[in-house]
Order: sequence, then structure tokens, then C-alpha cells
Amino acid sequence: MEYVISHRKDNKGSFYRLDIDFKPENLILSGFLSQIKVIDYPDFINDVINSNSTGYEYLSLRMYTDIDCDDQSWIKNVIGRELQIGEIFLHHEFTGDTIIQQVIFDKILYDFSLVVLDTYRYNENVNIDYFKYYIRDKKISQNNRSWSEAMKYSLSKLSEKISLHNN
Repeated sequence: MEYVISHRKDNKGSFYRLDIDFKPENLILSGFLSQIKVIDYPDFINDVINSNSTGYEYLSLRMYTDIDCDDQSWIKNVIGRELQIGEIFLHHEFTGDTIIQQVIFDKILYDFSLVVLDTYRYNENVNIDYFKYYIRDKKISQNNRSWSEAMKYSLSKLSEKISLHNN
């Protein structure tokens, strides 16, 4: 699966958002990755590292280990087959549902997240919003005082997981 990560610009030529386009086209995966809020990326990556199902507004990611018989039946009805070991189920409220191998998703997530980090690393608004989010939820600690540091940490752990897949 080939993909290109790009900085989309608005009509005035200003940065609008990051997008990822696939060959062959995969609007579900493109929409899924570009719809996750920037401040949520460190937590999202950690959920993927720990093989935890997770969800955000309009999006959900389901790991095989979290799927029960009713979920399997529903997935089979929607996709046409059951979820297998080593696969994840992605749901996007507007673009639909898909199944992808977890090792492939991990690599795509890593590549896309590197660009997310590079793009927003010095954006003080992102760091402030992230800090406020953790203060509000009382999750603040030395490990997540800044979004940039949380992203670097999450990406290092995801890289370790990918290395284990490759060995």
C-alpha cells in the first residue's frame, strides 16, 4: 500500500490540515487518520501500542482481542467477513468501515504521526490545549507536560513495537 502525506492549504494558501492519500485509494483510512485531533495523537498511539480499542468523535478502532461474538457478526454483516487475529477494524462515521492488518496500520500510523509531530512540534497552542486537557482530567504528570514530549515518547514506543514485528 503506497501513501503520500501532504499539507493541505486553504484558498488563501495557508496551511489547513495534514492529509494522507493512498494508492489504491482508501478514503476510510485517509479520513480516519486526518480526523483525529492533534492533541489526541499521543493517547491514540498509546492505545494502538497497547492493543486497546479506542474511539473519538466519529471514529473508532477495534482490536481483535476486544471483539465479541455480536461484534463479529456485525462486522461480517458490514464488511462481508469476520475480523481475524492480527487485524483491526476501523470505523469512520462518514466514510465507512474497513479492516487492515495491524502491522501495516502501525507503520502507516508511525509515518503519519512523524509528520504530525514535525508540523505541530513548536505550535504553542497545541501544547497549551494539551496541557489544559490533562489538567482538566487530572492526568498531568512529568511524562506528559507537553504535547511534543508525549508525541516523542509515544512514537519511540510505536517504533519499538514495529521493530518487534520486523524480527
